[in-house]
Amino acid sequence: MAAQWTALASVDQVFKGAVSSQTIHFNYYRLVPRSADYFGPPDSHFESGVRYVIFLKGRESDLHTAIPLYQMEVQLSPQPPSQPQPYRSPLSALAQELLLAVQSAPATVGRSATHYFSWAEELFGNKTVPLVQPFLNEADPLVRYQAAWWLSFRNPNDTVVAILVTTANDKTIETWARSGAEQRVRDMGVTDRHEP
Repeated sequence: MAAQWTALASVDQVFKGAVSSQTIHFNYYRLVPRSADYFGPPDSHFESGVRYVIFLKGRESDLHTAIPLYQMEVQLSPQPPSQPQPYRSPLSALAQELLLAVQSAPATVGRSATHYFSWAEELFGNKTVPLVQPFLNEADPLVRYQAAWWLSFRNPNDTVVAILVTTANDKTIETWARSGAEQRVRDMGVTDRHEP
């Protein structure tokens, strides 16, 4: 059974449409009661003080989530970009926000970096590739691996392969990342799978 909840949100940017106030109310839905044996997609879950991209529809007096029940909010960086660039299109601004989220929270949001990279690509196209390349130098090995994995489908080069090989052989990195790197190296036909 789903229950309707109402959220109060501060708006710092609107990517499509308009609102007349910096504070809005919107309705969303959650499963109630949530049992331990539920194995479906995650439902909406908002935390106070966290910035999200939220997809809403309706009129300002009756806003509600665009996707009832299921999670559709995307966590962003705690702070908006420090230098707003008014000449950017709303889609490129949102793509930048997604990449900033990975950079600002590598231990949490960064665990889903490939999703954020792909969402940015949906918005910004192949202009996303050079924006993801700096993540190959990220200190967090999981973010570095995910950038290499994502780029291996778009712009494979020696650096990308080296990071994948290193990840596949690094026993300190989580198993899912090691096996993903090993499989990707195999799929790419790399013959030397040992660290340089």
